[in-house]
Order: sequence, then C-alpha cells, then structure tokens
Amino acid sequence: MAENNPRGLPLSLDGIGLKKGTRVGEGALREVAAYLLDHPISGRRTSMCDEFGFSGVPPTIMVQCLSDCFNHSKKFDRATPDFKVGSMQMYVKNCGSCEDMGPGAFPVEEIHKITVLDIRLANADRHGGNILFCKEGEEGRILLVPIDHGYCLPEDFEDCTFEWLYWPQARIPYNAETVEYIKSLNVEEDIELLRFNGWELSSLCARTLRICTMLLKKGAERSLSPYDIGRVLCRETLKKESKIEGMIHKAKEAILPETCEAAFMESISQLIDRYLDELAE
Repeated sequence: MAENNPRGLPLSLDGIGLKKGTRVGEGALREVAAYLLDHPISGRRTSMCDEFGFSGVPPTIMVQCLSDCFNHSKKFDRATPDFKVGSMQMYVKNCGSCEDMGPGAFPVEEIHKITVLDIRLANADRHGGNILFCKEGEEGRILLVPIDHGYCLPEDFEDCTFEWLYWPQARIPYNAETVEYIKSLNVEEDIELLRFNGWELSSLCARTLRICTMLLKKGAERSLSPYDIGRVLCRETLKKESKIEGMIHKAKEAILPETCEAAFMESISQLIDRYLDELAE
C-alpha cells in the first residue's frame, strides 16, 4: 500500500500495487488517464473538459486536498503545506452497479463501448461492481458508466481481467460506428496527451498501450468480437499465461537484445496478425 494510506496499512516494500504491473501512488494518474484517453466519437480529446467520451468515463481530474482527517505518518500541522494529491471524478446519478442485475438487460452497444476502453487500457480490474447502470428518459433506456480505473495500463498482463468476457453480448462483433471509432485511435498522440497532462508513461506502460491499441485495431478490422479480442489479453487460469504474454516472450526471443522498440513492436504485430488470421478463418 502507499505511504499514509487511509487505513494505515503497511507500506508496500517493493512498490508493487494490489494488481501486478501497477505501482502504489499511481492510481490517481491512471484514473485521469482513462478519462483523457476516452475520446469523444466526434473527435480526439486534446485537453481536460467536462465532455463524456465514447466509453462514458465520467470527467476526472487531479486535485490537491488539505485536511486534518487524512492519515499522516507525522503529526499533522495546519501551518505546513501538508496535503494529499488524488483524482476527483464527476458524480453520476445511477441505479446501482452491474452486480445488481443480470447482463441480459444490457444493450449490446453499451457493453461494446466498455470493451473498447478495457482492451485499449488492459484494465486489470473490470468487474460488474465498477460499471454503473443508469436509466435515461421516459422509456428508461439503460446506459452503462465505467468507473474505477486505478489498475489500467499495467506494465504487464498478468492480472488483466474482464468480467464482460462471460456476457453473451461480448460475442457479437462491433458495429460499423464502433469500428470507425477504433480506426481513429492514435496511440502516439495518446502517449503525448498523457505526457502533456503530467504523466510520463514508463516504457513498459507505453508498450502496453501500444500493444493493446494494435490488437484492438487489428481485431476490429477482421470483424472479430470483443470476446475474441479480449481473451488474447486475459489468462484462462492463474498459472497459464495469456496469448499476449506468450507473444511477448516470442517477440523478445526473435530480436537481438539491443534492438530498438520499433523492431519489437513489428515482431509483436506479426505474431498478432498470425493469431487473429487463424481466428478469423
């Protein structure tokens, strides 16, 4: 756990968070990153605003807060600039979470918009409890709102998991509008957007974003379903490596140790193409 965590739990000695591939103290940055990278369907997000994106992540910003209610390892003194930094997300009026009802009631497009976000960001903590459902208009149209993205963009894929893989709507291919949205994504611009807003991605986190964006684009081009694409990133069992983990090992073996990142990504691209072509057949 992070220093001065609310429950006073012991500090993580190796800096690793509750999910493999994440580090303590970076959860707020990941929350903001999920919002920034959730571009509106009308065009790419270039800065902070109050507009919801394609996947519906509520507007989220970084904040500094000062309070004597916080847990501090040293005596709190109002006279010193002793504050905490975190993320703040817009409240969304809702009817509960997806844990409160079966997935059969959820519209296909609402589930698909969340699958796009989770695949891109290799979300390591997507379950029904962090998807809110809302009802809109007199007819009570159901909208799904994804929250809790503190474990997205990990440095590796060991804990990547999506509960929606087991929902029937995930086996339906994306519609034309979603495919066009996926085509519009630009990973290098996304990395620069995060840098501009204060998060310099580590080389491994940036690699994760590049691999996942590539996988999503290639899968959508082949008319594969979110289930087909998503299971490439997720382990079938705790000890059995996922398809993408196996591809990463093969790519590392195929190139020289001193080879640049571009060569590694080209090797990954070829391995993904080979696997997805087999699925598409």
